[in-house]
Amino acid sequence: MFRNINSRLLYATSLLATALLVVGCADRRPDRLEKALAAAGDNRQELEAVLTHYEGDSLKLEAAKFLIINMPGHFSYRDSEGEARFYATADSVLRSVKDGDFDRKLGAMDSLMRSPTARFAASGYVDDVKIITADYLIRNIDLAFDAWRQAPWGSGVSFEDFCETILPYKTAELQPLNDWRTALADRFRGDMEQWDHCSVYNDSPVMFCVDVNKVLRDSLAPAIHVTDHSIKISNYPQQLLLPFGACSDYSDIAVQTMRSKGMPVVKDFVPTWGYRAPGHQWNAVRDADGSWMPFGGVLTDPGQPGMLCERKAKVYRSTYARNDRIAALSTGGAYVPSAFRSPFQRDVTSEYIKCTDVEVALPDGVEEGYVYLAVSDRDQWTPVDFAGVSRRKARFTDVGFNCVYTVVRYDSRGKTEVLTPPFVLHPDGTREDIVADTDCREKVELNRKYLVFPHVASFTHRMKGGVFEASDMPDFPKGTATETAWRITDTAPYAHDIKINDSIRAHRYWRYIQNRRWTHCNIAEIQFFDREGNELKVEKVIGTPGSFGGKKKASGKEVFDGDPLTSFDAPLDSGAWVGADFGHPVDIARIRYLGRGDGNAIEEGDKYELLYFGDGKWVSIDTKVADSTTITFNDVPCKALLLLRDLTKGREERIFNYRDGR
Repeated sequence: MFRNINSRLLYATSLLATALLVVGCADRRPDRLEKALAAAGDNRQELEAVLTHYEGDSLKLEAAKFLIINMPGHFSYRDSEGEARFYATADSVLRSVKDGDFDRKLGAMDSLMRSPTARFAASGYVDDVKIITADYLIRNIDLAFDAWRQAPWGSGVSFEDFCETILPYKTAELQPLNDWRTALADRFRGDMEQWDHCSVYNDSPVMFCVDVNKVLRDSLAPAIHVTDHSIKISNYPQQLLLPFGACSDYSDIAVQTMRSKGMPVVKDFVPTWGYRAPGHQWNAVRDADGSWMPFGGVLTDPGQPGMLCERKAKVYRSTYARNDRIAALSTGGAYVPSAFRSPFQRDVTSEYIKCTDVEVALPDGVEEGYVYLAVSDRDQWTPVDFAGVSRRKARFTDVGFNCVYTVVRYDSRGKTEVLTPPFVLHPDGTREDIVADTDCREKVELNRKYLVFPHVASFTHRMKGGVFEASDMPDFPKGTATETAWRITDTAPYAHDIKINDSIRAHRYWRYIQNRRWTHCNIAEIQFFDREGNELKVEKVIGTPGSFGGKKKASGKEVFDGDPLTSFDAPLDSGAWVGADFGHPVDIARIRYLGRGDGNAIEEGDKYELLYFGDGKWVSIDTKVADSTTITFNDVPCKALLLLRDLTKGREERIFNYRDGR
């Protein structure tokens, strides 16, 4: 497979690894091995056959023990025949819509998940230890060793790292037990061999990883779209046909592909961001110096910035080996939140960010058990770490800065009890509690209910320099026949009301035009109002026809549909325009415009509720209907942690503070 293999060095490395196994990845304690064999039940003889097969190869024997010891808890679908039928159907469906548009592809995926073949999942799961065969495990071990030993960088990958990053027979739960290594080993290779004789790169997997990831990206043309389908496509042939997916889909594809080539690649994730929900999953490759280099599998390459400035509370690594500390949570029958029901993960926060330990004093009555460090997810608190209670205190290690936390515990039914006030952990290590001052009241004026993400800011910024014009001629000729009514300078991501100067006379045609490059005349909504404050009805939408890429719901008519989530995305990058023909001259006094965005700006007519956090729960302050593009609440407790909800529509909302009018 590769040409520049130093076999003597690899052999010496293997011997050294064997000598160090007492502290290596395979737990040699016979009780753990026996416990795993006992868990296999009637399948025990298959696992024992693997151990017998490798009696003459001490290194592979230790690898087999590692897999078997940690196998209980890894699981597959119980109905394997039904699963095979489902994936055969999925293959046919996904191939049939390969060249279709997005709506057709989404419809096909929805139909697949509702098809009779999808019913196999209702049969539930079975532990791999009860069904895996000796032949399958032996073939997996042999192929993994071949990939490790034949890779130019193999001598730099320790046996311990090999066990966790290359050896496992699966890379995700519910992944079918098939021969993915053979199928992927020679696919998506790119021009890996160009580095075989490069003295700088040939002992590091990073550049090889970059090459393979680029080929994956070019081949799959990834598109991020998250669905709520109950069945995750985990079989590699159908994964490669997915028309779109979440970050986890692409990181799963990447980790299988990289490991099939002997690259030490893992999956890392944040269960929930420190400033928003949900979380995120990506990959990391181990470099020759032992450091980990993150990359977004398929999406971005090692060395490229990813998820810039996103605040992390905690970061975990998916593992094959069991984390006994997490597994201990399930002992004693206590409720365990979903984030920690799998013991196959470990904390790697300190590898990514500057962090610190946090010790929290707990109230009376909290004397034992576990408590959880939690971050906000809308009006809920989502756990991201846990700690045992000792003398009414809990100590959480490696906690990220600049996030709002609280500490919670759960009763036997999973009901959350908040134990501490929310607090901010500052970069200097200090902790600031957020406690509402109910003796102090203030007025709060809001124009959004959710934070502004980079894509929203970049879209609304496209309106800078855009112009509203009026004319009595539909082609808006230059000169005195066309008047400039307003030039946009404020591109903040909420609706703007602008007053038109009285000197602008009545005209039949009004438009918005953007001549700046790469803006595509992006705008979501325009409303025109007369001198009496009445909204004027548009008789006919005029302007640049079509949309960028022929997208649906992206033409000029979307600007007047009343839906802030649709917008004009013109086929021209500059010089495009969208306008209104009123049928007769109209005197415009006011224009309201909204840039392309996320629908989280305050909307006139929607009902909103403002809440603050106090005494361990969310407390309603007031509910009202917005009568403009801002909404005002009075008698709001000072210094409070607040939450604004749109009761009319939408789900995105986020805790916030209100300070100095912001």
